[in-house]
Amino acid sequence: MGSFHKSTLAKRLTPPGWRDPRLLVGVALVLVSIIGGVFYARQVASTIPVLVASRQLAVGEQAGAESFVVREMRLADSANNYFADYGDLPEGAILAVPVGPGELLPRSALVTPELLNLRPVAVRVDGPVAESVRKGARVELWHSQEGEAGARRLVENASVSNVSLAQGIGARGATVEVMLPQAQLPEVLTALAGKGRVDVIAVPGNAKEKP
Repeated sequence: MGSFHKSTLAKRLTPPGWRDPRLLVGVALVLVSIIGGVFYARQVASTIPVLVASRQLAVGEQAGAESFVVREMRLADSANNYFADYGDLPEGAILAVPVGPGELLPRSALVTPELLNLRPVAVRVDGPVAESVRKGARVELWHSQEGEAGARRLVENASVSNVSLAQGIGARGATVEVMLPQAQLPEVLTALAGKGRVDVIAVPGNAKEKP
């Protein structure tokens, strides 16, 4: 029995050889860990240049190089959906959707002027204008008429292309320029030309940054 225990103990204390399954499994795990780490590091380090808006851009605004900066970002398989350089911008293209500061410029956001079925309309607001009504914001237009109960919504979703605050001491109100489809122009222009009042109401959750 003594010799048997000595033999067993000797086998346990003997360093494993190259053919030992435990050693092979350990080496395999180390190799997999190294390969996985290298692959992950390459993925993290893999960046490409993309155009990012440097300010608030509104619908109908021309996409010029002065409105963007180039930044290195990781986009993986979606890289082809964005512009990589100023030279990639189509000449004369305009924005079909607002793009906020720090946002990437999608290729789908640019169209030719002929394809953008929108027209700018200036809405004069005599009272206070909410801070959220600013360039790039989405707004509603409401019309109220003196002597009539309540107000009716003229436009449910329009994009603000510019806001000009009234100038002078004690001046209030502003002129809000919105982009509207041609089909909505007759009703809106009729309301603006009448004696009623048109209010511009911001839709929450848009144009988070000031222009």
